[in-house]
Amino acid sequence: MSATSQKESFLRQFFRLFFKNHLMQSAAEMAFFFIFAFFPLLMILHASFSIALVDVQLDLPFLQNLLPNEIVNLLNSYINQINGNSGDVSFLLLGVFLTLYTLTNLMRSTKKTIRNIYHSHGYGFALAEWIVSLIFALLFLLAFIILLILLIMSGQILSFLETNFPWLNIIILKSLFRYIFTGIVIYTIITLFYLWIPNIPVRLQDIFPGTLFTSVFWVLISFIFAFYMNNFAHYSLIYGSIGAFIMLLLWIYISCIIILSGALINYTIYSRKKKDDTNVSNVGKN
Repeated sequence: MSATSQKESFLRQFFRLFFKNHLMQSAAEMAFFFIFAFFPLLMILHASFSIALVDVQLDLPFLQNLLPNEIVNLLNSYINQINGNSGDVSFLLLGVFLTLYTLTNLMRSTKKTIRNIYHSHGYGFALAEWIVSLIFALLFLLAFIILLILLIMSGQILSFLETNFPWLNIIILKSLFRYIFTGIVIYTIITLFYLWIPNIPVRLQDIFPGTLFTSVFWVLISFIFAFYMNNFAHYSLIYGSIGAFIMLLLWIYISCIIILSGALINYTIYSRKKKDDTNVSNVGKN
């Protein structure tokens, strides 16, 4: 039997590695750290923006396309609840500390999982690993700030453009602001994520399939998840007021699975290409 016929298919290899690396359990660990970072993150960002903006409101129609209504209401209620504390410096500092601490742990957990997938190792120094985790936490924070600016200030920005540049098509600009720009930010962060975390020499073309999968599939799954929860599921009837929190946790868990799946797609392609190169090299020697 030839080597080609014995070669394991891509999907079979992917799913074998998916369960071998326990990605669902790893995604649960990531979701645990992320949920603890989520609300302190909103706390410090809202406190910061409230210094410059009198009235801070989320772009609810845009969020309702990506998240179930219960989660949007939960986030909006949280924004309104902390509005009175936004001028408190100690409140802001506490949010910064909790956010960086939880995000750093999230990045450490993610690095461990992805490096296990790639069979790679860390830097060997605990301080270096902590600094790298902190850098990724700050990048994540920066991306979140950019997206939050988009969600909070898109209405003001579009109103300014409509007033001063009446020849612009505001409807098209809304799509550009809300979807295309959001996709660019997500794609950029995911690219850096997959490029640096494996700690092995990889090129942009090597991580493109997984990055594209994660960026597109995350938006698609978020739309489907929001549509299903808004129209078919009845979490509030079963779990009451805690239903929104459960949906938020489930959405974060699914998002973590997608991120790890994108990394696994990149590794599967990388390992198959490496194996093919090895086979070609052995044939050439023979």
